[in-house]
Amino acid sequence: MTDDTTSGELVARHAELIGRVTLMWSDIHAQAGQLFEDFCASAEARKQYWGTQNDRKQRQTLLCEASFALQEYPDLWERLEKALAAIDQLAGD
Repeated sequence: MTDDTTSGELVARHAELIGRVTLMWSDIHAQAGQLFEDFCASAEARKQYWGTQNDRKQRQTLLCEASFALQEYPDLWERLEKALAAIDQLAGD
């Protein structure tokens, strides 16, 4: 095996990993969007949410909406808050 082959395989593996991360990131935000849709009764607010191009802003909007929707479920609120905080940390990576 030559250095070129080894190098090419390494690039291919990295490209595959980047693709997987990208797909998972999109899936996370699709699930967050579904939560927002479930929590929000306003069609206009939903339109604004999906029109937002910034993932962090969408997560903040979800957190705000969830604070109202989950008032009677503090355990679920806490789990969502922790999950979104973890996503925020991953976004920095």
